Amino acid sequence: GFGKSTLLAQWALQNSMPMAWLSLNKNDNDVVLFWNYFIHALKGIHPQLGEQSLNYLLSSSGHLIENILTILINESSRCREHFSIILDDFHFINDAAIYSSLNHLLEHLPPRFHICIISRSAPPLPLATLRAKGHLLELSANDLRFNLRENKNFFNNTLQDFSLSHSELLTINQRLEGWVAGMQMASIIINSSAEKGRSVKYLSGGQRHFADYFCEEVLDRQPAAVKQFLLQTSILQRMNASLCNALTGDNNGQEMLELLERMNLFIIPLDEQRCWYRYHHLLAEALNELLGQKEPRLFYRLHQKAGQWFKENGFTAEAISHALKGRHYERAALWIEEEASRTYKAGELTTLAYWISSLPKEMLYRRPRIWLYYIWALIHLRKIEEVESSCLEIAAFLNSSQNLSLVEDGSSLEYISSEVDMIKGYLALMKGKAGAKETFMEAIHKMQPHSLAEMITFNPGSASLLNVDSGMRGKLHEAAHFYKSTEPAIEKIGAFLSFSVGYTVLSEIHYEVDDWEEAQKYFQTALKPGRGKIDLGVLVPAYITAAKIKMGHCEPHAALELLKILEKEVRDRNCPHWLSIIGAHRARMAIKKNDREAVCRWVEDCGLSVDDEITILQYYPFSTLVRALLYLDKPAQALLLLDRMAVLLEEEGALGQMIEMLILKALCCRALNFTERALASLDEALRLGAAEGYYRIFIDEGAELCRLLKTLKSRQEMLPSEKRCGEPLLQYIDKLYEGFLKDLKEKKTSTGHGYVDTNIDTGSGSGAGAGTGTEAGFAQEPIQETLEPLTKREWEVLKLLAEGLSNQAIAKSLYISVDTAKTHVRNICRKLRVNSRAKAIARINELNLIPRRIKGTKVSGHNENY
Repeated sequence: GFGKSTLLAQWALQNSMPMAWLSLNKNDNDVVLFWNYFIHALKGIHPQLGEQSLNYLLSSSGHLIENILTILINESSRCREHFSIILDDFHFINDAAIYSSLNHLLEHLPPRFHICIISRSAPPLPLATLRAKGHLLELSANDLRFNLRENKNFFNNTLQDFSLSHSELLTINQRLEGWVAGMQMASIIINSSAEKGRSVKYLSGGQRHFADYFCEEVLDRQPAAVKQFLLQTSILQRMNASLCNALTGDNNGQEMLELLERMNLFIIPLDEQRCWYRYHHLLAEALNELLGQKEPRLFYRLHQKAGQWFKENGFTAEAISHALKGRHYERAALWIEEEASRTYKAGELTTLAYWISSLPKEMLYRRPRIWLYYIWALIHLRKIEEVESSCLEIAAFLNSSQNLSLVEDGSSLEYISSEVDMIKGYLALMKGKAGAKETFMEAIHKMQPHSLAEMITFNPGSASLLNVDSGMRGKLHEAAHFYKSTEPAIEKIGAFLSFSVGYTVLSEIHYEVDDWEEAQKYFQTALKPGRGKIDLGVLVPAYITAAKIKMGHCEPHAALELLKILEKEVRDRNCPHWLSIIGAHRARMAIKKNDREAVCRWVEDCGLSVDDEITILQYYPFSTLVRALLYLDKPAQALLLLDRMAVLLEEEGALGQMIEMLILKALCCRALNFTERALASLDEALRLGAAEGYYRIFIDEGAELCRLLKTLKSRQEMLPSEKRCGEPLLQYIDKLYEGFLKDLKEKKTSTGHGYVDTNIDTGSGSGAGAGTGTEAGFAQEPIQETLEPLTKREWEVLKLLAEGLSNQAIAKSLYISVDTAKTHVRNICRKLRVNSRAKAIARINELNLIPRRIKGTKVSGHNENY
């Protein structure tokens, strides 16, 4: 009541800056719901503002909120004009997750993005930091209080046929302390009083006391119809004429609302059309309490009527809230059960948990399915102690035949037990308990049809299930063992949609290890008819894997057809977030087909920038941008982006993502002639890949990576045995090299372009074909090349030879004869397969056998200091 909202509303009207306004209430203490409303409000400024972040929010069931806000920050930073969002009544927010996520937004807020917070108290945000940086403008209650002169002007303009004396003005000013709403109430009380001077003496007390006094003095003086209307509608947080009519039983709702507005009885219009209104919060609280005290039965009955109106008009969440306040628990439980699936999938878990916790325990006994929803919501809210407590309660419920006789929603004992077992198994997996997988497997075997376990969110937005928790974050052996062992159970309960995830993960694994027949089989099993509407988090990775197989078989048109089918499904379900993943995969296919125009078009349209904040949710599009920049001869920009991605992946990345990033880094360094850095990145990628048997992630990169691998392979072969890497890694390198040659040969055969060259040109390879899978320049049948290792003494001679020393100088340095030095040089030339000292030195440099130390060389921010 200090005029906060009024001040901001007038400022907004006078300001040319585009603004959004979000009015908050107690029901908005759900982090997903809050940001849903927040982003929708921003879209009122510009339809495309927040579009991508909102799609991620709705598709990820509330996971990774800070990642989603990073996307919003990137979108906001592209706005060319200043804009603002006003958060009204922020004091109603008390959710720690909302505070934390809003902190994240404030820390990274683009300079043209402004947030105005209207609150009765200082919110727990980094105000001191913002204040120190000069990024905060504050108006406190003291700034808004009316001083004595303003009080006098106010009362001179509002009091009818009465003037306050100076002492009376001082008394009111002292008691109300410049509180504007209080003065407005005082003016109404004085005007409506028969003894105006006497009424001034009774204006005392705090804000709440004054509101109560206002109700008593003003409400009692209103006509009976107005008084009854105020009391009956005081239970509403917002109202329109139809809703008011439903509560009062009259047909004069619009006339009464307009009358109250003309009478200045603390009613506030919420839209320009004057359709929706709300009461001043203090007045509503006082009226509501008065109604509850005087007519408690009417209080509950009105809430029940409001709930029914909201339900019939499509506002189910508000309907449930009123049904709970009206203690109509049967109706509330029924509506919660109807709404639970949507609320859960939307990620509004705090709201769902609050609804269910507000029901009496008897209602949970009668509808245990709601109880199970509550426990799943608590699991995802990471409220583990409450989950364990609820599991004990439901176990006691299962052991009581008296309780089981109360069940009304058709849930059988077997169904409830199987769900509890699934919860315990899932909880064990989350906590990393010993034997957790076995426990979870037992639960899977016992699963019943229509299990709530189908609702588990497996994929918040990744193009690959292997890169999320359901794929063990890229650990191929662990994921393959788990899903192979669950396959018999999956077959038994094959109608469960969520277990398409198992088949999809197995399809990805078999593709990765080059078993395409099995990969295709699992893809078809995952999507076989009768499985119903599979979640897009499973469908998208499945189709992308199938498209990779088609591309591997040199069937790009078939791959594109698969993407068209997937794209239509995404559009039909109105989940445009996934379109960015599909678009990124199209760009990768365009790179492989050497379609420069399509790649350029994607870079222009993808909405990503090298300078954007990077989030794990957008890993696939960003890694595709790296590929596109490399393809378009911009390796320095690609490397800058990769260096920033590396920081993110160290914290949140999966194994496959780490390997891909290192491969791309190697290709970028290769294109920039940072050979040693390229080989170091490839070596690290190989060590990560060897442990899990990754194969296609290397082979699919094509000729340029093959060249780099050959350099690394030849280098290892030339090193003395004590300097080489371990035998398993050498065997892995040999396997990949043979795979490269085989794959390149097959592609040349199928496309009619001849065979690969014996030596595989080891030039820098930068340009349109670099790292893209194009194989220009390959011409002949491949021959496996193995170099003979150097001895320890030959290695010493090679180092001096690389420095350009003569035979005499080498002999003197190593204390050997000149003839011995000549013999060693001849042996080195033979092993390097060259016929002169000059060619030997060139070969040494080509294989990077003796890394050169180049100081201060700088390319677009990168130093090559070796």
